[in-house]
Amino acid sequence: MTLRHFCTLLAAAGLACLVEAAPALAGSGSSFAQASSRGSIVASKSCTDRLGSGEVVLVEERERSHSCGGDTCRDKYIHAYRFADDEQVWQINDLVEDCPLDLEIEFLPGALRITDLDGDGLNEIWVVYRLGCRGDVSPLGMKIIMYEGRKKYAMRGNQRIYVDGGYDGGDYKMDAAFKEGPASFRRYGKNLWMDFVKGD
Repeated sequence: MTLRHFCTLLAAAGLACLVEAAPALAGSGSSFAQASSRGSIVASKSCTDRLGSGEVVLVEERERSHSCGGDTCRDKYIHAYRFADDEQVWQINDLVEDCPLDLEIEFLPGALRITDLDGDGLNEIWVVYRLGCRGDVSPLGMKIIMYEGRKKYAMRGNQRIYVDGGYDGGDYKMDAAFKEGPASFRRYGKNLWMDFVKGD
């Protein structure tokens, strides 16, 4: 999939992607500009490894409202994509849907990281976001999704908040890929979790 084809898919989903001449990102002659009023490209980074050169792009759609059981409910979608030599390597899709309360799903600022911890020439790409539908003071869910090449790793849990004189939340679970993978991945994942675990 080319970057222009990706823009076409965004448009079909109600998003707009402007392709401009500058500044150019690694591996392509174009870059993503601001998205339309229904969504935005919130972060991107250049990425070069054994798979090729390209970008990692994070997209947040706007909330959509609809009627559900007599209430007004809302949905919101987020997406992450990796391209190498103008081909899509992987994508992440997540959402909160049918939420009649306070809906939150967002990539956390500064939470797109690129590493090569095991030095194999294949980058690890880390994405952190939080999500939930809540009507009280409770922790939001949090996820760290990491890809090394085309292999997915995941940490899932919730943020930690201070409420009623004590802390609530902050726990996480690593999936089998993390548990069976290099220790350096687990160490980095734990540290990254601690960087973003504090909620509001």
